[in-house]
Amino acid sequence: MRELVRFIQWAGRLCALVALIRAFDGNAAIIAVPVFWIFAMWASTVVHEAGHAIAAAVCGGRVTLLAVRPFSLRFAPFKFEVIGWRGSRNIVPGSGRAEYQFERRHGNHWGWIAAAGSIANVVAAIFSLSMVGAFGMSVPSGILLAIGLCALSDLPRNLLPYRGSDGQQLVNIMRAERLSKRRNLSTSPP
Repeated sequence: MRELVRFIQWAGRLCALVALIRAFDGNAAIIAVPVFWIFAMWASTVVHEAGHAIAAAVCGGRVTLLAVRPFSLRFAPFKFEVIGWRGSRNIVPGSGRAEYQFERRHGNHWGWIAAAGSIANVVAAIFSLSMVGAFGMSVPSGILLAIGLCALSDLPRNLLPYRGSDGQQLVNIMRAERLSKRRNLSTSPP
């Protein structure tokens, strides 16, 4: 399944590259297209992790870390840092992490926080497609389209339930909720 997910993800990223090639023309495209392509992949990950962070803040949590390779932003003692480069694996952005804390346990907000990253990806894609529809294919709308296509291509990686994904977190949350409902039914007095 991982191979299929990576294929879908890189197919979307290549579509973003084609959109950038179409938006740029001339000699500047040789330098600008690869830079903006890597920026689009990075920005789609930022949108995803910001979705998690915003959902955690809305649910009453305190965001402590927002990290998108190769950068990290700590909020508790405010600190911006570059994550170490471990070989060529960190050159292309594509993974991130949002950490948050809750003072007290309340409500079932974990599912919303896990799903918020993918919801942010969909919103970014809709926004970018509407900008291209409104303004045509220009350089700024081409960059937005590339970000939107990268965000859409990340959806299978985030929604399918394999180890370490948001989809697996959602499955774990649903299992835990189902088990707690069973326990409540079995321990309730007749």
